[in-house]
Amino acid sequence: MEGNKLDIVRKYLTSQFSGCAVEEKYDFDRGAQTFKIHVGKDSLLLKVGENFLGDNDENKIAKHLESWKVANLLKESKNLGIFVGNEGPKTFTRI
Repeated sequence: MEGNKLDIVRKYLTSQFSGCAVEEKYDFDRGAQTFKIHVGKDSLLLKVGENFLGDNDENKIAKHLESWKVANLLKESKNLGIFVGNEGPKTFTRI
């Protein structure tokens, strides 16, 4: 995956969750980059689809994350994960 596009996601997360620690890895089963965001005692889970990153330029990625309020969804869905694809964000059950 393109590093610059992943940087956009990282910057969005660190701007929305000040003082957070972000771990990431690629999820081959879902075809997505996984971001684990540690904020205080909470651990939030975001997966960003390879199709979303591949089909959108850097500006669109940033605009979509903002307009879809992905950070708010993460905060509201602490026990669930959020998957971002071209159709928008969706929750999923964390294992």
